Amino acid sequence: MARYMLIPALLLAFSSSLADGFRLPRLLGASASSPSPTALEATTATSTPNPQDLAGTTGTWNYEGWIKGFETARTETSYEIKDIVEGSIPKDLTGTLFRNGHAKFDVEGLEIAHPFDGDGMISAVTFKDGRAFFRNRFVETEGYKREKQSKKIEYRGTFGTQKPGGWIRNIFDTRRKNVANTNVIFWGNRLLALWEGGLPHLMDPMTLQTFGESRLAKVLKSNQNLCAHPRYDPATDRYVFFSTDPDPRKTKVTLYEFDRDFK
Repeated sequence: MARYMLIPALLLAFSSSLADGFRLPRLLGASASSPSPTALEATTATSTPNPQDLAGTTGTWNYEGWIKGFETARTETSYEIKDIVEGSIPKDLTGTLFRNGHAKFDVEGLEIAHPFDGDGMISAVTFKDGRAFFRNRFVETEGYKREKQSKKIEYRGTFGTQKPGGWIRNIFDTRRKNVANTNVIFWGNRLLALWEGGLPHLMDPMTLQTFGESRLAKVLKSNQNLCAHPRYDPATDRYVFFSTDPDPRKTKVTLYEFDRDFK
């Protein structure tokens, strides 16, 4: 692990990473003991949108499928994908595609103020021998578990969500809920759910069970944040991260390079 200090702060811009441009086969349905996920079924729905809404796009815009991206996922599922509408899965395609995103937009019916304050959910599609398997689970952060037990919003959100009770219950509450909803990477045999404002969460790549926050072999401090959009450097076979330590007078940016052993 290589480490660098930069003062003052730098403005670092990153675009989305893992599997950009990857498209799965169009899915009609699924076979499973658990309820069929309507979000997948919606990929074949058709709609007739306003042509102005299609500016800069190709094909038919799926309004129903788009709107489902802002509905709370009520179930965690695991099943084999059976029905392929078009084409087939190559038998030599082997591996797992992990995706992360906000999937919980309310707590017992009380809506959050912004989608980015929603709890993260990891989805995994595994390919093997011409077959495909889907699994999804929430990242069970401490905040997620606490609100699941109390059945109410317990934290102010980074993007405007407020606890019930008005300004007097919110103004002095400086706690931040790590929603672990921004990105996911598999590196050094670790599956990490990332969020810009806190530590990564370590997860089981097979079951998607959450083990808790990770300091990456004690490199990070317990109150430190780590960027959610690291970049892979093929020249050195390392992942490059950064963290920030904001201060009204100055901001410190620390860069990290991790090899496959997180050293």
